[in-house]
Amino acid sequence: MGMVSATDIAVGLIAWAFAVHLPPLVYTVLGLGWILPTLELIGYKRNKQVYVDLAHNMANYLITVYAIGGLFGTIITVFLAGLLPIFTNIAGALLWPVWGGVAIVFGVAIALPFIGFYYRGGFGKISPMKHVIVGYGMAVSLTVIPAMFRLVFAFINYPAGVEVFKDETSLVGFTLGINWSQVFLNPTYAPHCS
Repeated sequence: MGMVSATDIAVGLIAWAFAVHLPPLVYTVLGLGWILPTLELIGYKRNKQVYVDLAHNMANYLITVYAIGGLFGTIITVFLAGLLPIFTNIAGALLWPVWGGVAIVFGVAIALPFIGFYYRGGFGKISPMKHVIVGYGMAVSLTVIPAMFRLVFAFINYPAGVEVFKDETSLVGFTLGINWSQVFLNPTYAPHCS
């Protein structure tokens, strides 16, 4: 067996980060995000408190998994920036509304308060159906985050929608832009959508 190269180590580390981040963390968050309010709704409709209690207890697990998932998502971002600096930088600059405007806003400013309110501020403190609605709002916001990051990864895989515009003031003679309909119609996006 030969010596392990830096490339082998880098590919191994990013594969490890993806393996830890996606199946056990992201998919668990997505599943719990939809299962919790559904369990709660079933409990209220059937008048079975055990379902509501189960949803409440599992919400604590959701908070923990969401936090750890965010950590590994950050690790993946750092790996991508280090391994593909030029292309990740271009994708980041062109798709900033997707990752900065949508994914991060939903991840931090919307989903996190939804999770906190769902767990801490809602059970037994607001009407049951309002709490279920909060839960489904949480589920929607949790679903938007990976869908938008998948769009960025699809773009890195196949940069559909990049447009080149002649620009006399640019040092290179052109600027890059985005055709958003082509970005969302990227052939590598739909199969990857969570």
